Amino acid sequence: MITAFVPNKKLRMEIKDSNVKELQTRANLYNATQVAELTGFSVTTIIKDMRSGKLKWLERGKTKYATKKSLHEYLTED
Repeated sequence: MITAFVPNKKLRMEIKDSNVKELQTRANLYNATQVAELTGFSVTTIIKDMRSGKLKWLERGKTKYATKKSLHEYLTED
């Protein structure tokens, strides 16, 4: 899947080293609305992809969050 998008500079994503285990803090978790802002996809599409397993997510309380790593994998997926 090849996409073109303009990222929101406030929600900047950086992958430093893929071998380092990522600490799950609020700073590197994105809810569906934030993922939609970053990617340019609709919130409905993001939620659909989370439910289908295309975009991996964590659940904290009732909210689903994508990690930086899972978001990177989602956007670079073929």
